[in-house]
Amino acid sequence: MTDLEGTGALVRLILRRDRIRIFIWVAGIVLLVALTATSVRSLFPTQAAIDQAAAATQHNAGAIAFNGPAQGLDTLGGQVAFQVGALGMVIVALMSLFMIGRLTRGDEEAGRLELIRSLPVGIDDPTNGLYAPTQYTKGASADIAYNDGVRDIMLGRRAMGEYDQILQDWRTAAGDQVRTGAHGRNDRRKISAPLILRKC
Repeated sequence: MTDLEGTGALVRLILRRDRIRIFIWVAGIVLLVALTATSVRSLFPTQAAIDQAAAATQHNAGAIAFNGPAQGLDTLGGQVAFQVGALGMVIVALMSLFMIGRLTRGDEEAGRLELIRSLPVGIDDPTNGLYAPTQYTKGASADIAYNDGVRDIMLGRRAMGEYDQILQDWRTAAGDQVRTGAHGRNDRRKISAPLILRKC
C-alpha cells in the first residue's frame, strides 16, 4: 500500500458529492471578476480615464487597505484585480472554510470518516499507532533540546551549519532508540498509542 492508496476514489467521491457546491462557488467567483471587468470598462472607457483613476488611487491609503497593493493600475487588468481586492479574497476564504469544514467535521459527524478509515487508504506516517517507551522517558527532553537548537538557528543565534550536530545530539539522546523501538513493534504488529517520528 502506498501513501496515495485510495486517493483517486476519494477525489471522485468528493467531486460527485459536492459537484454542485463546487460549481456554484467557482461560478460565483468567475462572475464577480467578469462583472467587475465590465464595470471598470464602463467607468473608464479610455486609457486616459484609467490613467487618471490610477493617479488618484495609487496613494489612497484607504483604498489600498481595503483592496491590497496598488499594482498595474494603469491597465484594465490591474484595475480589475484592484477592485476585486479584499472582497474576492474574503469570498475565496469563505469558500475554503466551508468546504474544508464540510469535508472534515461534517464527515466526522456523519460517520463517513470512520468508514473511510476502515478501508485501505494511504497513511502519511507509518509510525502512527506505535508505542516506544523511550519516547516517554527520554524523548521529551531530547525534543526540547532539538527545538531550542532549531529556534536558535532561525533567530540567528546559531549558524545553519550547526544543524547537523543538533540533529545528531537528538538522535544520540533518544531518537535512535525511539526509532528502533517503534520499528521493532511495527515488525511484530503491536499497535498502541500514536507516535510520530518526523526527524528519523
